[in-house]
Amino acid sequence: MKTKLWDLFITFFKIGLFTFGGGYAMLSVIERETVQKHQWLTTNDMMSLVVIAESTPGPIAVNAATYVGFKQRGVLGAIVSTFALVLPSFVIISCLYFVIDALIGNRWFDAAFKGISCCVVVLVLNAFIKLAFNEKQDWFGWLAMICATIVSLFTEFSVVLVILIGATIGLIIYLVRDKNSLPLSKKEDEQ
Repeated sequence: MKTKLWDLFITFFKIGLFTFGGGYAMLSVIERETVQKHQWLTTNDMMSLVVIAESTPGPIAVNAATYVGFKQRGVLGAIVSTFALVLPSFVIISCLYFVIDALIGNRWFDAAFKGISCCVVVLVLNAFIKLAFNEKQDWFGWLAMICATIVSLFTEFSVVLVILIGATIGLIIYLVRDKNSLPLSKKEDEQ
């Protein structure tokens, strides 16, 4: 059965409205909604979504919404999902624009955002744990994750270069494995 555009809109509108902390914090919510609740994606699709959303320009949550929408309903689904995700933030920021100066420095406002910041850390860790341990990792996946984490945390090395290097090494390993698993000639294939 074809996913309704309205279902895509409502799902991503809720994600955009109730998730604070940016794209990484949204990943666990996107996973829960698209994999567990609606079954629009599989766990493997979710891993592909993260790789594609992280590798393309733009915020990861917007790219994720676009990916899911496109996978479900093509270009129109991508537009609807993306619009629905960013609409709540646009409306809230537009409204807050007029009162933000009065709120900055307000102890209630500051206390609320300290609480939200703590929740964001939990959401990001939750996304990491689900993505790291739900996927069947081989030795390269684990080694790449450990090396990328160490380099990112303890050096000033560009994170963009870490991603590009990981993608290049992964592609090389894939091509070598693929070449070794295929017959070398048509004669071998026929035997």
